[in-house]
Amino acid sequence: MKTTRILQFLALLFFFSTSWIHSSHLHLTLFDDSKFTAIINNTQYNQPANYIEAADIPAGSSYIKILNNITQKNPAGTTLYEGYIKIPDNTEVYASIDASGNLMIYKQIAIQNIQAGGHQHETKGNKCECNCEMCRNCKFKDDGSGYHENNFRAMNPYDFAEFKKLINDRTFESTKLDMTKSVIDINYFTVDQVRDMLSWFVFESNKLDLAKYAFKNTVDRNYYYKLFDIFVFESNVVDLDNYIKNYR
Repeated sequence: MKTTRILQFLALLFFFSTSWIHSSHLHLTLFDDSKFTAIINNTQYNQPANYIEAADIPAGSSYIKILNNITQKNPAGTTLYEGYIKIPDNTEVYASIDASGNLMIYKQIAIQNIQAGGHQHETKGNKCECNCEMCRNCKFKDDGSGYHENNFRAMNPYDFAEFKKLINDRTFESTKLDMTKSVIDINYFTVDQVRDMLSWFVFESNKLDLAKYAFKNTVDRNYYYKLFDIFVFESNVVDLDNYIKNYR
């Protein structure tokens, strides 16, 4: 009987100790946007790519090996980096290998924890008082006018300038587009900021794709018509207008 109670206690202790542990995501690129493969902990990413995202990375020290120049004559490839990276809990970690073979972490963003219907804020009443980076733009913040559940906050100018530099430092439009969408997923923007984002791209098809993608996380959608004059082709204006009208 006593042994059973001890086992039950240990099981409960294990449950509560692990229920607060969340996995993180690691986003990897190379300084020149070239293709590479990776080994992250015990997982191999054997398909050469310009951008690799590893999900469900546990907090703590993770092993990373980055390789390129994998050919039939050189199946083992060339090791660009091998070492360990410290991963914070519940965080999107963005890192790149520079020209000298160093691993550089250039951005860390707290993941919005979707449990029981929403982010687990540090709250007082209905207002978020959490100081994590995710909550800096949190819709539950009190901006002085009082709490409102639809009060989404757009990315502040400082973070947007940092975001813009990050994207403009990339070479290929496909990489820029993927990384821009990843940031859009976890932030909110004004129409003017979306307009700025579209100017980062040359191909009109990418501009249209991004304009549609950003709509869901735009705080002032009523002004989306300001984006129409960016497009050269009338068909793209009609396409975006129809997307807005039919958005659910």
